[in-house]
Amino acid sequence: MSACSCLAQRWYHRHGYVFDTYTLENREREYNIRGSVTQVLTTHSRSIKALVASRPELLFPAHTSNDWLAFQIDFKAKSIAYGDSFYPSPGAPSPTMKGLQLWLKTEFGREFEMKDNTLNIGIQSDSHSCGICTTNAIAHAVLGDALWKNHEADMFRMQLYLDLVNQIAITACGSSGVIVADLPLNPSSKSMPSYSQNVSIALQPSPSISGLTVMDIDEDEFTCTVVHPFFTGHLTLDLKASHSKPMPPSSPQRKKSKKEVQPTNGNSVSDGAGPVGISRSVRYALKDKEEVKRGRVDEVRLKRFKETIFEKDPKAKFDITNIWRVRCGMCSKWHSAKPDYQPSRILEHITKSSNGRSSQKITPSNTLVKMAQTGMIKFMTKPVASEVKSLPCSGLTAKLDAKIKAYLRRSGAQGGGSQSLTSLTK
Repeated sequence: MSACSCLAQRWYHRHGYVFDTYTLENREREYNIRGSVTQVLTTHSRSIKALVASRPELLFPAHTSNDWLAFQIDFKAKSIAYGDSFYPSPGAPSPTMKGLQLWLKTEFGREFEMKDNTLNIGIQSDSHSCGICTTNAIAHAVLGDALWKNHEADMFRMQLYLDLVNQIAITACGSSGVIVADLPLNPSSKSMPSYSQNVSIALQPSPSISGLTVMDIDEDEFTCTVVHPFFTGHLTLDLKASHSKPMPPSSPQRKKSKKEVQPTNGNSVSDGAGPVGISRSVRYALKDKEEVKRGRVDEVRLKRFKETIFEKDPKAKFDITNIWRVRCGMCSKWHSAKPDYQPSRILEHITKSSNGRSSQKITPSNTLVKMAQTGMIKFMTKPVASEVKSLPCSGLTAKLDAKIKAYLRRSGAQGGGSQSLTSLTK
């Protein structure tokens, strides 16, 4: 993930531009394939449309389930291509393509032609270099860098580490008060900055700054490198206050959003504020976790959380000492949910535990009664006979019959307990 996080800033080229779409998974969830435009892309749709005329190619990394892909949208040829370093065969993930095509149809009026896995990208031989290959493929397409090679994997990985460290220099340069804007951070922004045909560098402003400050940059007046050549090549900058153009006044502060997040220190933070590359849903989830850690629980959302689980598993049990631990009524094991009131993890487990019977409604019943009704237990109505005592044989005696006494007297043979016939004949 850190391999593609280095593209969190947007770098522009005269033929195309790189855009941070780390939140492509959020895009699929927010679209939900139901026709509504995702907030992730809508935030910058206005700026993307303004740049299509001069830079017709959009390149971005996309995380799909367990793999990183490099995507390229050609607005001039109306086509979509991608590069997959792990699966060289064609066939992009269906949910990802549906989300992209839906956004294109909504914002640009038509679906684009799919060119499958045709974007140049290095092929990996391991299972963990997809992020580096994706970043390198974008740098190769925009800046002409050499493609990633397996035998140089260590070198590429170390180079990427240096590039990430170099981003600290970009932030330090931005702390001097000079902010170069590339895309409006607010979708409702009415004014669009003018862009040069050459490479421009995007420095993320501090969230505390109100509005958007734009400053034209003359490349001949600068003498310090701010971006590593791995992505944008060398661009020299020299901060000369005497030659720099005056900064225009800040745009008038717009009306506050209806939704505002009240942080614990009392400062009001707008709902749209936040670091670039982190979706609003992720920020809300982090805020919920922080509130739960402090012992502040939303009873309404907690009740809805429990009701959603009970709909799928009426026999589920909740730990009284930890509200996020749930005991599955099917496997009788405890499972932990995320402390953000989202029961998706528990619902996925319940669906798997149903073993294909998730469509059948689960009803609480007594196990023994159910087994008796289905014939697994049979109730016995006939009493068990008592065991008869058995004694050793005592032989033929007069106690058994009166005639035996006369028989024994006449035959000369001894009665019960006498010697055997074999002993008498010897």
